[in-house]
Amino acid sequence: MIKTRLLLFLALLFWYDLSGQYHAGISGSNYQALQNAVVNPSSLSNSKKSFDIQLIGGHLGFQNNYIFIPKADNRFGNKINLAANAFQLEFPGFFDEDYIFDDRITPSPKYGNLNLRISGPGFMYSWGNSKIALSFSSRLVISGKNIPYDVAKFAYERRHYPSLHQTRHDHNGSISLATASWMEIGITYSAIKDLNRNFQFAAGFGIRRLFGLHGIVMQSNNLSYTMINSDSLHVYRLKGSLGIALPIDYDNNRFLDPANAVQGKGFAVDAGITVIKTASNSRYKLTAPAGAYTDYEYRIGISLLDIGLIHYNGNSGMMHFDGVSGLWPGLDSLKTNSVNKLKEEIRSVFSESGNISETNAFNLWLPSALGLKFDYYIGRNLYVNALWIQNLSINDIQLAQPSVISITPRFESSFFEMALPLSLRHYHEVHLGLVLRAGILTIGTNRIGGFLGFNDFEGFDFFFSVSAGLCKLRYQRNYNRFGNCYPFF
Repeated sequence: MIKTRLLLFLALLFWYDLSGQYHAGISGSNYQALQNAVVNPSSLSNSKKSFDIQLIGGHLGFQNNYIFIPKADNRFGNKINLAANAFQLEFPGFFDEDYIFDDRITPSPKYGNLNLRISGPGFMYSWGNSKIALSFSSRLVISGKNIPYDVAKFAYERRHYPSLHQTRHDHNGSISLATASWMEIGITYSAIKDLNRNFQFAAGFGIRRLFGLHGIVMQSNNLSYTMINSDSLHVYRLKGSLGIALPIDYDNNRFLDPANAVQGKGFAVDAGITVIKTASNSRYKLTAPAGAYTDYEYRIGISLLDIGLIHYNGNSGMMHFDGVSGLWPGLDSLKTNSVNKLKEEIRSVFSESGNISETNAFNLWLPSALGLKFDYYIGRNLYVNALWIQNLSINDIQLAQPSVISITPRFESSFFEMALPLSLRHYHEVHLGLVLRAGILTIGTNRIGGFLGFNDFEGFDFFFSVSAGLCKLRYQRNYNRFGNCYPFF
């Protein structure tokens, strides 16, 4: 039987925010073909690898602007205990003396998201000037956007916050909280073409089939309410939606048979182009064999990412509220031990005002983004990469991700690589990271300060990849080579 604590866990995680599903530290590497394709599909074409296989990769990231662990309590042991409790679905109460989180009492809107991605296996193969890649991934995203401070505070204090009681709160903007998990299988094609002796042009396109395992979305365009006390809520007006798709029996919260685990399906596409300024010492490249790697001075690319949706039509449903109102008493003693009982409670509160409709299916859009990437070769294996990811709002019923700008200097060779990503998230939060690659193993983080206890702990970010392959023929005067990328492999 699914635990109520699991649903609570999913609800609480909307304070967190994705530290970046597009890893700033490795997105510019010439030895990370499959990982680069996540940022721009055309990046496959200019990789130093002719064949690449990712055995496994993963990313776990969260960060937020509301709850945090103060620097004084930001010790490694506290974070280990927090992680252990999370895996066991055990969480201390907000009023417990050993509760190590605090909240930021500021009136600004709160945002949050958590991202978990497990990738692999993945394959990339090139022939001539073309490349094709096949990838498998499992993903979990939990996101909250434009959460009003009073809503966040009532959730944090479990409605026990008298300073905000007896006050009418009006919110006319879009508020959203969404979570989804899915598996995906994708294929990406990229090709490169010589424009002249100085420039190359690459284009790539990817399509992925999505298999949705669960989806929950709560969205409002107009909310007006008063928390009379911790036990009673008066909603003056609510215009929004509540969608639920879970692999459980809604009468008793028991998991369905694994054969019924998929609750929806969909598609997503990625597309990108890259313009490459070739290095002056590659002036013989026009006589090189097709598919040979050419050094560059700089390259600049633009891409559209995660454009798609999951259509939930299995064990799913959505409630639409068109200006409903009602009084909701008895919150302290409310017990809803099943999804259907929760829906019945909601109907009983708002039924008299009417304007409630229900459907058996709904669409949830992915966290779409616009990407812009610039990579410059300084010399002596030194590069600097600039990356801009801008969140795209396509629909109100959509997962979200933060916008980010990053500058990443890196040193790379066939065996060793180090990068220091400096990122600006939501255009005001500065984070420093560290990425290391040795042979087939890459590990890194985009925010090392909070993890090491240098400042308040507002989030966490960690990623890794195990991949290997064959390097391309590198074509320059007096230098022709084809073979393994790593001296020991």
